[in-house]
Amino acid sequence: FSRDMFALRTDNDLAHLAAIRAGYGIGICQVPIGQREANLIRLLPRHFVFNLEIWLVMHENLRTSPRMRAVFDHLGSALSTYVDAERRRT
Repeated sequence: FSRDMFALRTDNDLAHLAAIRAGYGIGICQVPIGQREANLIRLLPRHFVFNLEIWLVMHENLRTSPRMRAVFDHLGSALSTYVDAERRRT
């Protein structure tokens, strides 16, 4: 494929989702996001599955901050819960 074959290209997830919602054509989004959109239809679910790693990182200078540690720990727990719930649904 070459770049000139596409009418729209974007690296912005929000712009990409807006284009899909507006009917620009076929696009890719996370399954949980697509499931919340009543007008979107999932195509070829067995042929297009992308498992992406999630990395949660913090600058080493912030590790000793109790506030940052609390936020980091909460995000880690919430993301784990979210990922586990999505795995059970699919």
